[in-house]
Amino acid sequence: MSLVVDRAVDEMDAAMVTLRASLRGVPVDTPGFSASYEKARKAVGELLVGLTDVKSKVRDD
Repeated sequence: MSLVVDRAVDEMDAAMVTLRASLRGVPVDTPGFSASYEKARKAVGELLVGLTDVKSKVRDD
């Protein structure tokens, strides 16, 4: 089960790297863009921390 959590964390991390790379050149002063991006970034960060914490409680069978 912890392998599933590892995979989820790795895929989320890769998705955020891809998103960050794709946003290069987008003007940050686009109305609402910066706030929406920061909100999503923080939510994904909280999810990754939660998944990492759960990983230590899940044991492989």
